[in-house]
Amino acid sequence: MTALPARRIEVHPRGEDPIAALFAAMRPRKMRSLREFAEEEIEMPPGGRYAGEKFSCDLMPWSGLLLDVFSDAFAGRSPYRRYVVTADVQDGKTTLGVTIPLMYALFELRENVIFGVPDVDMAQEKYETEIKPMIVHSGFANMLPAKGPSSRGGKVKAIRFKNGTTLRFMGAGGSDAQRSAFPARVVFATELDKMDQPGHASREADPVTQLEARSDSFDQSALFFGECTLSNTRGRTNLEIINGTDTKVYIPCPHCGEYVTPEREHFGGWQDAADILAAKENARYVCQKCETPWTETDRRKALERPVLLSRGQEINKDGVITGEAPRTNTFGFRWNAMLSSLKSQAYIAEREYAAERSDEDNPKKALFQYTWALPWDDSAQDLSGIDRNIVLKKIGPHARGMVPEGAETLIVFIDIGKWTCWWTAWAWREDAKGYLIDYGALTVPQGKKTSPLAILEGLRAFRDDILAAGWQTQKGRQITHKLCVVDSRYAQEIVYRFVSESGQARYRASKGFGSGRDQEAWKQPKAGKGKLVGHQWFVSRQPGRIRQFCMNADFWKARVHEGFFADKESPGNLQLYKAPEREHLGFAYQIIAERQMEDFESGRGRRVYWYRVRKDNHYLDCTYGCMAAADYLGIRPIP
Repeated sequence: MTALPARRIEVHPRGEDPIAALFAAMRPRKMRSLREFAEEEIEMPPGGRYAGEKFSCDLMPWSGLLLDVFSDAFAGRSPYRRYVVTADVQDGKTTLGVTIPLMYALFELRENVIFGVPDVDMAQEKYETEIKPMIVHSGFANMLPAKGPSSRGGKVKAIRFKNGTTLRFMGAGGSDAQRSAFPARVVFATELDKMDQPGHASREADPVTQLEARSDSFDQSALFFGECTLSNTRGRTNLEIINGTDTKVYIPCPHCGEYVTPEREHFGGWQDAADILAAKENARYVCQKCETPWTETDRRKALERPVLLSRGQEINKDGVITGEAPRTNTFGFRWNAMLSSLKSQAYIAEREYAAERSDEDNPKKALFQYTWALPWDDSAQDLSGIDRNIVLKKIGPHARGMVPEGAETLIVFIDIGKWTCWWTAWAWREDAKGYLIDYGALTVPQGKKTSPLAILEGLRAFRDDILAAGWQTQKGRQITHKLCVVDSRYAQEIVYRFVSESGQARYRASKGFGSGRDQEAWKQPKAGKGKLVGHQWFVSRQPGRIRQFCMNADFWKARVHEGFFADKESPGNLQLYKAPEREHLGFAYQIIAERQMEDFESGRGRRVYWYRVRKDNHYLDCTYGCMAAADYLGIRPIP
């Protein structure tokens, strides 16, 4: 038997066995996760703050969580087929939402992809300025075509890379045919709101829907990724997100440990600043759970431990998430500048300060869209029409603490908070002309741990030190308050205890009803046993024989704004005590912190509601409470 000749082993120039290399090439590749792919392959391109540095999720830890969600989608482990994101400007929205996942599909999964844009000219710009630089500075620069228009910067409809994959551009303009000939499992789209309507030449659905249809043959494995800066409340991106999972980043408060998501209404400290530099120095996010202001160090620390929470879910201090995410096929995600490691609170305050002092809508619109990633509601009409200058023009001749003659019905209102209690004192004439004689904020003496009893101690001190002393009339007589009303929506038991021990003849618990956030709607009651009903207010008996003064907040807020518009001689006119405008600036901003808006909703008709444009609205609440209480005492404008 003839022996078989020995197999000749050819050694590869690098010392590799070509047979072993062949079998290695035949083995299935181990796919990296999207997070691994990004951190191993992506380098930040020139021009940016971190140009030349390797991409790292450590910069913004929640970005890793977002990439994990996308990774599950590519691996078929996600219940969502559609992914729509938005954010503030220059904060990685396109990089995280489109460019990195697009490169992952092209080079890791080796799949063709579609990239939809409002028009084909924009496609070239997006590729040259955002996608190609990222590829050039990645481990896949050698995949770029060496020949053809795309290699020379010419206009192209498709780019075929050296690994055989194709990036196909599709524009929203033109005929439907140019969007119908190239199927792909993964579709990306940018500037969604600019592609939300069919073109004039189109007989089919809107371009976004047509783009998605290019992946229909892949059934449930098809994926769609879209991003856009929010336009308005009716814009496609906003509706996609809020009707999807409406997922946000939550971070733990360094003070109380509760998880929160910072929003515009919780950002303050800049309003009363004398100049823009002071606004930047004083700006603070205030935790909506414990009401503690965050320093920039606090914010950076909180950003290190993010979680993603969808609508309907809750999280405890231990980071345990409960509740089911919405049953939808769309993962909608939004983040703002407060959640960005690239932006500071001073940056945000600078834009807030400038927008607030502009009489134009554009700076405010830009603030909403480009800093807070909020839609601009251009369908709503502002019925209030009030600004800080209207309030400041009502500075009168009477001094602080001085009660004008004939206005000797003094009413004080206290708005309760965990750390601060805000109050105003108004003096009233019989025709409901009101004179602000004093206002301020009481610091609640909390210790290391918050306690409702600290609020009670603060109220007692205010009663004994301020209210008991009273105020002087212009003729030198000392008078005290006729009624002190205390808001009981927060720390209700403490307020009930305070008014009970202080005497309900001159102290009264209160509650506002209306269309504001976290408010119960106002319903006009009928008079009955234990209930006194007046004009847009009623008094009801609560447990412990407490008589609670309840008000229609929407009605009385409107009356407050009308009072600042009114001529100084008109009934219902409101005036501030004499002081430089800068001393009343913070008060004025709180008076205009809420606006009465009107819009039209399809199927529901005209809707009038109050919209809070900033967190601090305490002096507005105090003032409308004093005005409603004056009506309760029989003081109202002459018909």
